[in-house]
Amino acid sequence: MFGHMTFEITLEAIKAAGGVTALAKGLGIKPPSVYSWKKIPPGRVLAIAKLTGIPPQKLRPDLYEGST
Repeated sequence: MFGHMTFEITLEAIKAAGGVTALAKGLGIKPPSVYSWKKIPPGRVLAIAKLTGIPPQKLRPDLYEGST
C-alpha cells in the first residue's frame, strides 16, 4: 500500500506543476526522467516542493517525517 501512496503523491506533484513537461522543465531535466519515477527521488524533493507548494513531508514522508 505504501508504494501506491508514494506513486499517488508523485502524480499529485506532476499535476501541481502543470504536467510532466512543466515539472521536468522546472527541474532542468528531461520528461522521460520524470516518467520513470515511482516515487520522488530524494535529491529532487526540495526543488519539487518549491515548484509545487507541496511540503517535503507530503512528497516523501519517509524522509521528512516529523520535519516542520
